[in-house]
Amino acid sequence: MKKNKAVDINGELLHEVGMRLEPYNPGTISTLKYPVTRIDHKFSEGQLLIEIPSFLAVELYRKGTLPQKQDTPVAVKLDGTPIGSF
Repeated sequence: MKKNKAVDINGELLHEVGMRLEPYNPGTISTLKYPVTRIDHKFSEGQLLIEIPSFLAVELYRKGTLPQKQDTPVAVKLDGTPIGSF
């Protein structure tokens, strides 16, 4: 797997997706973000495999970044370069 490239799905940079957590202290906001190094990808022969933490996958689905309909394409960019719709 290649590392350290920013992956963008439907305009959402995966390493910038913030997930709300229980506050560390009252009156604070806690979020979880995964760094680029936790998002792996492999692109070859027109196929793309992206490995991400499960909490991030759930959040992308919850927010609608990943569509509910299986046949709906998603646009993917690596380091700002479009690589296609899948």
